[in-house]
Amino acid sequence: METLNYLLSPYTAQDFLTNYWQQKARHISANNSDKFRHIFSWKSLNYLLNFHEKNYPLFRLAKDKQVLKEADNYQFLKRCQQGSTLIIDQIDERVPEVSELANAIQYELGIGHRTQVNGYCSWPGTQGFDCHYDTHEVFILQIEGCKEWFVFPDTIKAPLSPSTEANPPETDPYIHTTLYAGDVLYIPRGHWHYAIAQDQPSLHLTLGVHCHKGIDIFDWLKEQFKDQETWRYNLPVGVNQLDSASLQQYLEQLTQELVNYLNRPDLTKQYADYLASQEVQPVSYDFPHQVGFGLEDIKPHTYFYRPAYQRVMFDFNEKKQQYRIRIGTQEIKLAGVPTTFIENLFSYQEFSGYDIQKWLADFDWDSEILPLLSYLVKQRVILINNQKTALLNQDSFSQEMVQ
Repeated sequence: METLNYLLSPYTAQDFLTNYWQQKARHISANNSDKFRHIFSWKSLNYLLNFHEKNYPLFRLAKDKQVLKEADNYQFLKRCQQGSTLIIDQIDERVPEVSELANAIQYELGIGHRTQVNGYCSWPGTQGFDCHYDTHEVFILQIEGCKEWFVFPDTIKAPLSPSTEANPPETDPYIHTTLYAGDVLYIPRGHWHYAIAQDQPSLHLTLGVHCHKGIDIFDWLKEQFKDQETWRYNLPVGVNQLDSASLQQYLEQLTQELVNYLNRPDLTKQYADYLASQEVQPVSYDFPHQVGFGLEDIKPHTYFYRPAYQRVMFDFNEKKQQYRIRIGTQEIKLAGVPTTFIENLFSYQEFSGYDIQKWLADFDWDSEILPLLSYLVKQRVILINNQKTALLNQDSFSQEMVQ
């Protein structure tokens, strides 16, 4: 958990997850104003403002505890000069460094945890939002300036509905603190909070972790039972009494089938496979290779790498004698390759064609290995490291000249 350890230092990820995660908020002071500036900065914000569309509601403004109308986006500079808070959602899809952070956290927390990063730019003395709680876990990363935060206890444990349907607590905040550049504030789901910018402009990122919850299992089970005939039948007719014998029999039959299904030995594996299939994988496009061009130039000295934070699940179908490889929503099948190849392929982050030849010692390069590598490149399972391949070629050429 390298990235989580960096984010939460001086706490370790394990200590934090044991003592604070889902339990109570925590201000983590870094005493290092540069801690997050390689991830985001005023320069990064200005790049977004200058070269990205300002589409509502991903790009919006808030003032006096209210989100402004879409029309205000056309005068966003004037509105900011008047004290409006600027909010930009999904910054992790627009800034590579932020994407790297979000993908790493998502990977380290495991399947069923999706991350999203939003940016907030506030002006001295302003409060963009009223006291509220979020239905996901929140990490505040203070990038520039400082901001005063107030965090209150939850009024409902692990809420599923937004705070617009509830009233904030009347107690005092259990955290009242000021975040300075480099600091982190963790706020659990359901804990009420609000913030006020201090005597200088404030820029912070909110890394939200949207977790799969216990109740979400029913969505998965519903899909499983669609294929079972009993669960598609109509409710019995003539049910006019609370103790109807026909309704009782109907429910008993469904309950028994549900119990039998939940007792299946492969239930955990099936559910984990489902969670992995729902996970959005990091972007890993590499044109023109993935369209099929230039793949004939792949040689044993070509270097490859797997996309960072790519979660891979695979199993072997004995009947079909093939491997099923799942990477998020993507699924591919490979037949005729040894187990050692699959294990090595997903154990190493970087490798060369020479390594592949060792893993497939009995395979011919031109007729078997090259088509396999081309297929894996086009499926975005592996990428070609052009820079390292070029350096290796240059070194080889230099050695030949010396000889």
